[in-house]
Amino acid sequence: MPMLMTVTDPFDQTERPSSKATAERNKLPHRNKSIHLRIVSSRELTTAPGRKSSTSSEYCITDFQKMVVQSKWSFHLDALRQKLGVWANPVLGTLDSTIECFDLELPWCGRTLNWKALLDSSGKLAPDFVFDEEMFFPLSPYSVNSDLKVTLRGWKPADTEGLTAIVSAVLRAFRSHHLSKMKALSDSRLQFELDTVATEGNCELLLVDNFNGMKAHFGIKLDGIDVSELMDLLHPPVYGSQPATPPFMLYVVFPVGSSSQPEITIKVPPSLSTFFASMTTSLTPAWSENTCLAEYQPSAVDSINEQIKLSLKRLQNRSIVIDKLSESLGHALERGFGVKETALYLVAFGGTQFLLFLEIGAGFPEDKPSLSVQMVRRPTSDGPFTTLAFNRWSPRWSPTEMAKRLISFLKEEAPKLRQNNDI
Repeated sequence: MPMLMTVTDPFDQTERPSSKATAERNKLPHRNKSIHLRIVSSRELTTAPGRKSSTSSEYCITDFQKMVVQSKWSFHLDALRQKLGVWANPVLGTLDSTIECFDLELPWCGRTLNWKALLDSSGKLAPDFVFDEEMFFPLSPYSVNSDLKVTLRGWKPADTEGLTAIVSAVLRAFRSHHLSKMKALSDSRLQFELDTVATEGNCELLLVDNFNGMKAHFGIKLDGIDVSELMDLLHPPVYGSQPATPPFMLYVVFPVGSSSQPEITIKVPPSLSTFFASMTTSLTPAWSENTCLAEYQPSAVDSINEQIKLSLKRLQNRSIVIDKLSESLGHALERGFGVKETALYLVAFGGTQFLLFLEIGAGFPEDKPSLSVQMVRRPTSDGPFTTLAFNRWSPRWSPTEMAKRLISFLKEEAPKLRQNNDI
């Protein structure tokens, strides 16, 4: 059963499970000058008497984000999303007027932690949290999470980073909790990994025990990867500089009590996921029998950097092709960036005018560009667009040679298209 941490006076604590729950004000402990800890069952967080359930049409609101924006905590929740990647959804129809409740989805070790955050409407009391793990008590008398208590005492509702600081402190306590659980296991390989890797602050830990057996999850932030040039080519900033890109994450899952190979996943930042998904080469290097996380981590970084280096060369070359085409055809009317780079030109050859649609995909230069034309004033005989079959292509050509060949091809095709009434 999920539990709620409630701390009296200047503080409380925060995050999400799945039940439609609420804290009745008269059930919260009396706040005084001393610090007290009360563990509350999530079953106590029931709908206040006289209130309609969240299924009532009166409380039927589908635009959760609109409610977040309207909340006085919207800036706090936005900071939480930007800094920690935590998404918040309001819990509808179950709260009294003194508490706002939000479901929080926290990325952790390649999984999602579902907590609840209960925020006092007055802002005087620090947040409360409901966790989705029964035995996690970060403020118990036996805990050593002193930084969490300090962070709670320093709660100021006017500070929009305050909620992020508290959630960060709770996550550090959550990591310590699972580190203790892993340390208690008699698994020599796991203990070695903990001694060599888990001492680093950027390593997430999670011990999962279910019908599939017990597994130790590691989540490691991969440093030493620069994607700024890649981002500038894929998503050129309209104004100013690029926003900060989330790090690459290495997720490794060890089966406890087994020497079998671990499950390995590299999570790519969302802004680059589509691009890397289009690549045929895996970012994940092979795991050898005698390797360990401390040795595997730098090899993963090297593998990603090598793929970025190759990708930069491809993207730069395809941009050069379009730039060279623009020198002959004039500036593109439209230009798109991303996994596929596109350009639209108004072309005039020998009194013939047509629109040229150019698309260069992620497989460039092995895959040739896609060319389509459209009559300026009327549809073509085959419909709005006619696709051109450009068969003479070699990935070994230089970008300048590629552009030159494309221009020559268009000059050859323009009279044929006009004769066939295609343009």
